[in-house]
Amino acid sequence: MKKIKNIIFDFGVVLVDLERERFIDNFKRIGVSTIESLTGTALHKGIFADFELGRISAEKFCHDVCKLSDNEIFPSDVENAWLSMLNTIPEYKLDKIIELRKNYRVYLLSNTNVLHWNLSMETMFRYKGLNVNDFFEVIWLSNELGMMKPSPEIFSHILEDAGIDPEETLFIDDAMPNCETAEKFGIRTYCPKAKEDWRDAVDDILKHP
Repeated sequence: MKKIKNIIFDFGVVLVDLERERFIDNFKRIGVSTIESLTGTALHKGIFADFELGRISAEKFCHDVCKLSDNEIFPSDVENAWLSMLNTIPEYKLDKIIELRKNYRVYLLSNTNVLHWNLSMETMFRYKGLNVNDFFEVIWLSNELGMMKPSPEIFSHILEDAGIDPEETLFIDDAMPNCETAEKFGIRTYCPKAKEDWRDAVDDILKHP
């Protein structure tokens, strides 16, 4: 087995802690009672999927979600509820990425949308004088690529785009379907649980590929 040279991180759960219950409660509070059926843990549906894929703007997304409410609400209500899913990135994870970058090429691959990502860039990666581009060689986002995990197409794209050997690559993602697709390409994977401190597990993989 080849030595790992590249590490690809997922964003949600693996790095940023998510507050799904708070997110669901906030949407129900503004009258969007169908929120749970439209936003799965891995794949969203309808306009939520369109937003993650970059098919619609943040403005249209918030406007269209207003129509799903049983109440009279405003786009700002939708945006606030949507952003409430994000908590923060524990500092130890940021420190670990900084450490890993000394010896590995580190990448980010995320199913995300412009509202979540803009907030993350503005707040979560402002750390020790660094910004988001100091943490990753390349950042691939579903809303920019028009593709989402676990589609094989997105993995084909990132491997070609970065010019990396899948057998020299570790992919860390909390969704098993995403890891299963990556493994079909020969990528080594690790699937951490929510709020897991994955540092020791990842170190073990890197030491014993």
